[in-house]
Amino acid sequence: MNNILIIEDENDLREIIKYNLENNDFTVQGVSNANDALILMDDFQPDLILLDLMLPGLKGENFLSLVKKNFKYKAVPVVIISAKNKEEDIVKAIEAGADDYLVKPFSMKVLVAKINAIIKRRTGEEDYSFEYEGLRVDEGNYKIF
Repeated sequence: MNNILIIEDENDLREIIKYNLENNDFTVQGVSNANDALILMDDFQPDLILLDLMLPGLKGENFLSLVKKNFKYKAVPVVIISAKNKEEDIVKAIEAGADDYLVKPFSMKVLVAKINAIIKRRTGEEDYSFEYEGLRVDEGNYKIF
């Protein structure tokens, strides 16, 4: 299972995202501010971070900069989830190291699809399996189920 860290100050939205990701077999931790996220990251070790930009305390832009400058975390993909919808905000976040950007409100199906695609690219996992008459053939691992 992959670890997803949600940094979102809107409690209801954070819980909805968490619920949907857990139902898609992710391990999820959510925090309401970037300061708590920095503390949590050493123990939780996220495989992907969902980051709101408009946070209390340490702002999302500053958190992104800190993470991308830290050798331990710079390879962790970051997806921005923000109400900021101006082109310059999106470009600035991508140029600062964000891997993707979703403008609120967004579809949970789209979010899950983007997370799966990013993680698959990061881990290099390709699905070389297919099903035939009740059998699943995993060509990549030379197994039949």
